[in-house]
Amino acid sequence: MTLLAALGGRDGAVLAADSRAVFNEAPRRVADDTRAKLSRLNRWCGVGASGAAGISTYLMDSLKKRLEREEPRYVDGMAQLLHEHFREKFSAWFGTRQWVAPKGHEDQRPHVSFVLAGYTASSHLQEGLKIYTLSSGFDFAPQRSPNGRALSGARTYATYLLRRLHSNELDVDRLALLAAYIIEETAQQHPEVGGPPRIAKIRQGTGYLELEPDEVAALIKRNDTFNQYLRYYFYAETRPCADAPGNTREPSPTRSTHVAKEEVPF
Repeated sequence: MTLLAALGGRDGAVLAADSRAVFNEAPRRVADDTRAKLSRLNRWCGVGASGAAGISTYLMDSLKKRLEREEPRYVDGMAQLLHEHFREKFSAWFGTRQWVAPKGHEDQRPHVSFVLAGYTASSHLQEGLKIYTLSSGFDFAPQRSPNGRALSGARTYATYLLRRLHSNELDVDRLALLAAYIIEETAQQHPEVGGPPRIAKIRQGTGYLELEPDEVAALIKRNDTFNQYLRYYFYAETRPCADAPGNTREPSPTRSTHVAKEEVPF
């Protein structure tokens, strides 16, 4: 299982994923927390993979070899190439999906899913940014996100959090904090999500840049600090943010009473 996220904002997007893969090795399940699920496709595009780990890894390796021969420059052409390549490989292995089937029939093929984010040729920062999901359940047909974000894998908790916290007006730096937050929060609840998060920023000017592990660790530490403020907010005897709406109590002299704007992650 995986949590994979693409979040769009006013000046770019972030791709993020956990690094855990879980395998069946009888008589138990074994977790590997070193999986790299994000890939740079070119300067303007990146993709993340989820689902059956071995199959998605092979598909990405074969795609990179194909990109050495043909490389669409922008995200729309890249979405079409991913559709053709993944569908061709998957159908050769498992056959095509039976769309006309008895009620209740499910796709019996292994599930893999990819989230693609990148820029078109448009010079407008937000209009030029697009996010697509391509999954085996839909024969890898590119599904464009209507709201500037996409999730794959263990998305229940992340869906709830993003509906409350994500905005297309957030900048990329804030989106990176938010991506780290939803992955860490999901990892607290879901045993098959975990390991160090991996996060990449995609800006029109600088392109695709993956953060270093120490940069990601700093984001997690900053979010942990904010969680402490959030916890104190719900205690009756203290309000850490003095100007919070509805705050009628005197702040406790033994605890911090102010949250600076730069300390609020998103």
